[in-house]
Amino acid sequence: MSDLKFLTRIKPLPCGRHDPSKTYAINSLVMSENGAAAYLSVQDVPSGIEITNADYWTVFTDVSAALDTLTSAVSSAQTAVTKVN
Repeated sequence: MSDLKFLTRIKPLPCGRHDPSKTYAINSLVMSENGAAAYLSVQDVPSGIEITNADYWTVFTDVSAALDTLTSAVSSAQTAVTKVN
């Protein structure tokens, strides 16, 4: 429950696609270049920092991972249905 309290205090600042030439304030929310993941800055980010630098960014959402999980679940369900038929 304490983790939930922490998360409710974060007020992300939407900043669009990540641009390493820009600076970002703590709690900035940026999208990866392909739009498959969103990252939240854990501290002020100077220019020149890549989105993969875990000292500055943490994954906020990962659409690719969610789609992989969904695809796997659908595949398992299709296999189960095929075995029943």
